[in-house]
Parts: sequence; C-alpha cells; structure tokens
Amino acid sequence: MKHEHDLILAEVRERFSTRERRVGRTYRAELRNLVLRALHAGCPVGSVATAAGVSRQSVLSWRKCLAGRADPVELQIIAEPAPTLNENTAARVLLRSGAVLEIPFSRLDGKLFALLNGGAS
Repeated sequence: MKHEHDLILAEVRERFSTRERRVGRTYRAELRNLVLRALHAGCPVGSVATAAGVSRQSVLSWRKCLAGRADPVELQIIAEPAPTLNENTAARVLLRSGAVLEIPFSRLDGKLFALLNGGAS
C-alpha cells in the first residue's frame, strides 16, 4: 500500500511541477482531479498537499467541493451497440454547475470528446 501511495504522490509532484497549474485564480481541473484520486487511494491529506505544492486547506477545500462527485471518468465513444439516431437526437451533458448542454449527435466527434475530457485525447 505504501508503494502505491508513493507512486501516486510522485505523479502528483511531477504533474504539478511540469504543467501550467492555474486557469485564472483556480487550479486546472485535471490537477485537482489528480489530487482527489490520490485522496481516494488513501494518501494522507498533508502528503498530497506537500507533493502538489499547495496548502493543506486547498486540498481540503477541493475534497469538500467535489465530495458528492464520483471519481473522475473519461467520456468514451462506444462502438457497439450503435443507437439509432436521427438529426434531432441530442446528447445531454450535465455540468458540475448544474447546467445542461444538449449537443446533437451529428456534432459529436473525437475533438469534442477530447475537449470535454479536459483536453485529453
């Protein structure tokens, strides 16, 4: 278990040190999600905060704000079974803010999925 924690904390340390950390006044969602993943794996709050180079209070705040959310997941294009779609069919995307986006299936492609996944392809 300790070895697993060491690996996760090393990833937190590496990603926080090599990436642009902030968007405006807040940290990038992918980095906050990484911190939450470390907490879900059982890493101590203080160790995660130290590895990320942020305050313990920031980590606690992120955990509190996102407590009701499940572990971060990535959207995927599912090849089978293919739904029957017409030009009026839309995907509904629920945002954390509670807003709902309706996107026609005809507009969904790899680039949009990458964007919805925080830029990851």
